[in-house]
Amino acid sequence: MGVLLFGTEQSKFQDEDENSRGGIQYPHCYLLSDLNVPSAADVKTLRAIVEENDEVKDLLVPTNELVSMSNMLFCANQIFTTRAPNFGSRRLFIITDKDDPHVSDKNARSQAAVRAKDLYDLGVIIELFPISHPDHEFDRSKFYDVSF
Repeated sequence: MGVLLFGTEQSKFQDEDENSRGGIQYPHCYLLSDLNVPSAADVKTLRAIVEENDEVKDLLVPTNELVSMSNMLFCANQIFTTRAPNFGSRRLFIITDKDDPHVSDKNARSQAAVRAKDLYDLGVIIELFPISHPDHEFDRSKFYDVSF
């Protein structure tokens, strides 16, 4: 199991962070827990997030910049190919309230569809967990049914 936060102000991928040489490979992707058997530290971090602990609440600050679904999907692809090349089952759970993340950018939509197909070709099952709000019902048909 691994946990990748997407659309965050902070960025971190495996051994790199904002201070790494060469810059950030996957901006606004924060690898909270790398793909592995969860450790006690991973469980404590997840518990701290659920309990809204001050030490980790900065990890959940969303970015004000535009973010790319294809970048997140490519990041997930890298994790699966390097950490789980021989796993019999690979699944990516996307939990989001953004039903149309690339509303006005056809190129970004197309890139996300290509990256999703790359994951499918690797045998990764992508499962969407949409979040609706009282003032907005999540509409899968805007992006996810077409792209994924």
